[in-house]
Amino acid sequence: MRRDTLIASVVALGLIVTTTVLLIRGDPEPTPPAPIPFPPVRGFPPDPGGDPVVPGNSTLESPRQSPSLRAEVPGPPAPVEVPNSLVLGGTVVDASDDLVRESCRVQYSVHGEEEGKPRRFLTARVKDGRFETREGGALDSAATYDLVVEIDGGWKGEVLEDVAPGRADLVLRVPGGGTISGRVFDIEGAPVGPGYRVRAWAPANHGVPGRTGEARTLSDGSYEIRFLGDSKFSVTAVGGDGVHATGGKRLGVLPGTRDAEFSGIRLLTSFSGRFLDERGTPLRATAVTVREGGLDPVVIIDGEFVTIEGLDPGAFWVDVLVEKVLYKSRRVYAPGDRADVTVRRVGK
Repeated sequence: MRRDTLIASVVALGLIVTTTVLLIRGDPEPTPPAPIPFPPVRGFPPDPGGDPVVPGNSTLESPRQSPSLRAEVPGPPAPVEVPNSLVLGGTVVDASDDLVRESCRVQYSVHGEEEGKPRRFLTARVKDGRFETREGGALDSAATYDLVVEIDGGWKGEVLEDVAPGRADLVLRVPGGGTISGRVFDIEGAPVGPGYRVRAWAPANHGVPGRTGEARTLSDGSYEIRFLGDSKFSVTAVGGDGVHATGGKRLGVLPGTRDAEFSGIRLLTSFSGRFLDERGTPLRATAVTVREGGLDPVVIIDGEFVTIEGLDPGAFWVDVLVEKVLYKSRRVYAPGDRADVTVRRVGK
């Protein structure tokens, strides 16, 4: 017992001596050991302080984690700005150089596109007499463009040709032109009401400005087709997706006519599309004749595209003449819109 007490006294005395010596020497307090860093998480690099960025749980973030490394939800991509050098713009004016503020559009396409292929037109809206092609995207800096005004379903004014992108001072002028007006009546002699379409076109129009036009009737059945060139026009009363055949066509109408009336109108339907040979090549028809399908149908040929109005709903047949080569169709159905129909060459 005395021995254990003696040993304990010696140990205590040694601790007191050691502590006293340290205090006298002024040694600093021992530095605590550095914390053990977390292992890195795959796909998430550690922050500058050495701790990993723990995804999906903010309660596990290290106190030393940099706020700049916290995940943020990306916003929507910024809109792509089309350079002015790849845009065309300007104004649309009438014969008096006043801005055309009524509903119209500017159609434009690449100048000198490959012969034999249909031209691809883009459209720019006209607002308060001004237009810009920016909505259609950037233009090809290596190409030039043709522009024309479209009003009431027809091209009006001269075509601006071979224009390089970057012009913002273009002026598209719509001439005064002539008008054809009248009224449309149904088979009972009553006005057809608002919204009926009446279309005028000159022979061999082929997209020439001023050679086509269109208007819609008002509540009293009246209509007025404007901005027509100096030519004789065929005029057809059209409604919705069809054509009014009986009494629905007038030939040789001159601009300035104010009594081009249609009566006894009967609604039929229409077809539009292309005729292809047996290899799938679109034909540029010289003439198209309808067999068994309507009452005096109207055929409009515009390059590869053919519109036939005045058809009875259902099946019809056509003969397609390309110069001196004749093609015949199998059964074609109306109504049809932008259809491709294969025809067979006769005598092949």
